[in-house]
Amino acid sequence: MEFARVYLDAASGQPWRVGDQVLSAAAGYTWATGSAFHSEASRTRAMTATAIESLASLLEVPIQNVVPVHNLGNAWALASESLHGSVAMSPLSRLGAMDSVRRCASDVRMLTVDGDGYLVPEPEVPADWLVIQAGNQEIGSIDDTNFAESSKLLLDATEWVGRVAYIPRGDVLVLRASSWGGPQSVCFVVYRSSAPSLAARRLSMLAPEPALLAIAIAALEQCGDVNARAESHSKALRLLAGELATIKDVTVHGTFERPRLPHILAFSVEGIDAEAMAHALDARGYAVGAGSACIGELGQPSHVLAAIGSSGHGAVRLSLPIDTAPEQQIGRAHV
Repeated sequence: MEFARVYLDAASGQPWRVGDQVLSAAAGYTWATGSAFHSEASRTRAMTATAIESLASLLEVPIQNVVPVHNLGNAWALASESLHGSVAMSPLSRLGAMDSVRRCASDVRMLTVDGDGYLVPEPEVPADWLVIQAGNQEIGSIDDTNFAESSKLLLDATEWVGRVAYIPRGDVLVLRASSWGGPQSVCFVVYRSSAPSLAARRLSMLAPEPALLAIAIAALEQCGDVNARAESHSKALRLLAGELATIKDVTVHGTFERPRLPHILAFSVEGIDAEAMAHALDARGYAVGAGSACIGELGQPSHVLAAIGSSGHGAVRLSLPIDTAPEQQIGRAHV
């Protein structure tokens, strides 16, 4: 029997929304190194500045406060350099973020989360910086950015823009273009109050390929009605979560009764290996994530699920591509 293909692993990457429209033009126009002195380099610099200005306008920060970075590891390494003093961090953070924070800060402690993946309120958080998430990449829980208003905030917003209409607060934000349908390798570190002091050479070394940056910003500019999309995606996954919860030995992680990302859902099946389940679903036409969402832990149990009291085994992660239509979500996404 043939099955219609359904891609449900957008958190691991998704088709570029405007790649076919922008790539050839951008590659032909901005192929030169921007640091050179000829007109071809000038074109690259102009295109890059225009692209960054568009994102800066959305985030309501000066253009110099937005640093485009090639790949998420480099973005976290750069963002973590802002940390000083004591740091309190969500245990659900990406493993790469944890590694970068620990390299830059000597005093790091983990906060406490409840069984749904939300920070447990503390009377006082004695930390100079908080490192938390504007949406977890596996279970979709959203950290309260007012958790400790006296602390500065480094915020993981890699699954946020294009999915939720408002921009969360934070002194430093890490974004990834794949959340809105851009290339996964294009990331941004955004500084809310003041621009970082970075040498031109380092900025050049960190920068993504100009053509990919053009695709990333073009995709962002075509996001459309974010609220309508979020409502549609959330409705579909709420329906699916309700159906999954009726199946024996299936545990749906997280809750729909508290703020959450609209496009991510995770569940576990007792006694079933996650990788084997992913292969079985793939054979039936469903592409899903399994195990940890952190590439460094490929094939390993999820540290996110372990932190909320689950074994982390048998975990399946669904994340809807940004352009998933309502009839695809509700009519076909019944795993």
